Amino acid sequence: MLRAELYKYLKNHLFSITLIMPIILVVCMIYLAPTLNYSNTSDKGLLIYVFSRNFFYTIMVPLYIIITCRIVGEMEHKNNNWTLLMSMPLKKSKIYFTKMFTLTLMVLIHYLGYLMGILLVKVVSNNFPIAFESILLDLLLSFLCTFAIISFFYIFSLENIPLIVYLGIGIVMLLSGFLSSQSEHLWVYNPLSYPFVVPSLSTGVSKFIFVGAFLSILFHLIGFIRFRKKEWV
Repeated sequence: MLRAELYKYLKNHLFSITLIMPIILVVCMIYLAPTLNYSNTSDKGLLIYVFSRNFFYTIMVPLYIIITCRIVGEMEHKNNNWTLLMSMPLKKSKIYFTKMFTLTLMVLIHYLGYLMGILLVKVVSNNFPIAFESILLDLLLSFLCTFAIISFFYIFSLENIPLIVYLGIGIVMLLSGFLSSQSEHLWVYNPLSYPFVVPSLSTGVSKFIFVGAFLSILFHLIGFIRFRKKEWV
């Protein structure tokens, strides 16, 4: 089942897009960041990291999750794939959680692509001021905070709703996460802002990861009950 899911990503070029997009982002920042009057610092490596990190966490990651979940849902809704899956000697729990695991794995690969881009900057820049361990911890915390977002949009994508409605809700949620992440207090109530804000915290990190984990479990309890009861025809 897992191999079949991974093959779908490979066949539709989602794997390569997932890995390459963050690298392209960082490469673009190599040329763009030094031209922007964002900081008094003259350190090119720091500017590239700050700009790429902000854009990656607040826009690219949630947008990637929204779009990829929809694509995966569409792949199953087309050509009666759900009927085929449900006719196989597989438990619904295995189908449900294998798909969820694969989506989470793809988001992890998306983060690895960004890490590869930053390592490229470290090679290009003679004086990169941020330690590799700090970057790795930052990425790990951000990734852990995506679980609730992946869970919600995965469950949402299983419903056969019009694309315009799905994207409309997704964009509204994306903008709410971005705007709340700019606030000193509002971000606490919006888990979509956690992947950007939580890695920057000096204290209270575990509390917000726990909130994300709790929401993930809650979403999956609701989603799996719905998944088991739904007639997939």
